[in-house]
Amino acid sequence: MILDTIANAAKYEVLHKSFKKAFDFIRESDLKSMELGRYEIDGDNIFALVQGYTTKAVNEKQFEAHRNYIDIQYMISGSEMMGYTTPDYLTVTTEYNPDTDVELYSHTSFTECELDVKDFAVFYPEDSHMPGCSIRGRTAGEVKKLVLKIKK
Repeated sequence: MILDTIANAAKYEVLHKSFKKAFDFIRESDLKSMELGRYEIDGDNIFALVQGYTTKAVNEKQFEAHRNYIDIQYMISGSEMMGYTTPDYLTVTTEYNPDTDVELYSHTSFTECELDVKDFAVFYPEDSHMPGCSIRGRTAGEVKKLVLKIKK
């Protein structure tokens, strides 16, 4: 897992052959005006999902993990708390679905991180994560987020 701001993204571009193209999409797109939905960047190798939702309390959320894609999650507007842990601390609640590349888990112990505007988080397939949580001590909030899916 990586957590940083888009201003520092260039130092991570060497970690995967598609990271530069993904970060260029963030830097060069007018994300605030993009409609919600899927955007093709390089076929199934790299695509973007623009999402909008209301954050939820931690007890209403589940962890997720993927096998075929790396996530780069970038906050366009709003802020949220994300949980992060290894699968050792999780119990499978929904078995892996190869069509959606997702497996869901219940949680007991995890690390919290906050994603604010212009922040991004990179989650590799071995990184279980729980996005979309309200920040502790705050009410639920509206967010607009870009999720880049990068074939591992």
